Amino acid sequence: MKKLLGLIVTSFTFSLVLSSAFGSAVSVNAAPLETLNVYNWEDYIYESDGSVDSEEDVIIQFEQYMANKGRIVKVNYETFSTNEDMYNQYQLGKGNYDVIAPSEYMILRMIREGMLQQLDYSKLPNYVQYASPYLQNKLSEVGVGLYAAGYMWGTLGIVYNPSAVKDEAKMHEDMKSWASLWDPAYKGLVSIKDSMRDTYLITLAYIYQEELLELKSRYETSNITSSEYNEAISEILNRTDDETLVKVAIALDELRANFFGLEVDSGKNDMVTGKIAMNTAWSGDAVYAMDTAEEETDTLLYFSNPLEGGNIWFDGWVIPKNAKNPDLAHEFINFISHPDIAVLNMDYIGYTPAIAGEAILEQTKLWYEVEVITKDSHLVDLTYFFAGTVSEGVEMSFYSDYVGRQLSAQYPSEEEITRCVIMKDFGEKDDDVIALWTSFKAQNLALWHIIVIIIAMLMLVAYLVFKAVKRRRSARHSRRAKAKLT
Repeated sequence: MKKLLGLIVTSFTFSLVLSSAFGSAVSVNAAPLETLNVYNWEDYIYESDGSVDSEEDVIIQFEQYMANKGRIVKVNYETFSTNEDMYNQYQLGKGNYDVIAPSEYMILRMIREGMLQQLDYSKLPNYVQYASPYLQNKLSEVGVGLYAAGYMWGTLGIVYNPSAVKDEAKMHEDMKSWASLWDPAYKGLVSIKDSMRDTYLITLAYIYQEELLELKSRYETSNITSSEYNEAISEILNRTDDETLVKVAIALDELRANFFGLEVDSGKNDMVTGKIAMNTAWSGDAVYAMDTAEEETDTLLYFSNPLEGGNIWFDGWVIPKNAKNPDLAHEFINFISHPDIAVLNMDYIGYTPAIAGEAILEQTKLWYEVEVITKDSHLVDLTYFFAGTVSEGVEMSFYSDYVGRQLSAQYPSEEEITRCVIMKDFGEKDDDVIALWTSFKAQNLALWHIIVIIIAMLMLVAYLVFKAVKRRRSARHSRRAKAKLT
């Protein structure tokens, strides 16, 4: 209900912004038709539900916005399900895309292979003004800042259901570590992301737990700076040397014996229905699971960013080097980077935009700030994310009861975010990691898969035996027929 109220307020505000900022329609009768080809993730942009009081689709709003600037624009909007699908489609030349939204590691690969053109930030005033300076710096640190404008971001963590086990307090404590996924106490209750990169990083955090926690202790005692701490974690969680690959293979084999199964999208619903009690989850999926479980079953799920460290990921808008309409692509990126558009996308898809600004901050407060402070309330300070994008004097701290739940998934604390790193492209070790993952998955047949295969093999054997017997009988019958004729 709180989120619905927030969206209604935002929708009213945005309609005022449209009427004032975009102005009255400009005559476009003489303007030529321009086409923009957009390639984005599935279910990753606001779409109207068709009700009278809902906003138009963001794509339609962009076309209307350009019409008010005197340009007739038609957007061809296509979607992909994985970075690899997007890359292969682009490589095969099956789409002449003007703007694409890959993840950070794929952006790095596309930069390395000379596929992208640098962005012209003079054409992106909304992004320059409202994108979180923290995230802009992160993108620059890993070498994608010149080529990508952040769209959505988040972390990889553990969403869990303490009411599904006997000792809830112990589970809360255990979920502070990735090692919980290997704990026999939770055997059969855990589902793992069917994602090579994410599960590889989690496994690195497990096998190098002692080293990571030692770094954490050194940081907390001021023996190293936050940047030195993050840099050291990044080195560990991006290791691909031969010794590490062997350790990862062994740890994955141990993990297989403990988990319920692999999943890409079903985990969030399995958490809601109670099929599992733990799930490695991208932050947006975690928010969905927590919201839905509370609304449908009155169950409180929680979210943990483990102490060893983890992954901070980004999806960003890039313009291919062969884009036919880079100017219009910049217009689109600039439009979608306005906080009022970012709010619509945030509410619709559940993920957190790279855009900050007062509209996003106010929406976050509408969802998560409490009016009455209780023993369960925590003071939340989001200065690290919003500083520089809101007016002077705007308060970026507030009390919330959603720490350790939705708020921690959408906006981790500064302490948590300090120990999160961006996964780099595997580079020359890519084939080795893929081979490791392929081998792991090949052995990961669920019981019902095995049963189906055995039944199919038995049926095939029975069929072949039947055919052989039938042929022998036919042959005997043929010989008998011939004998009768003679």
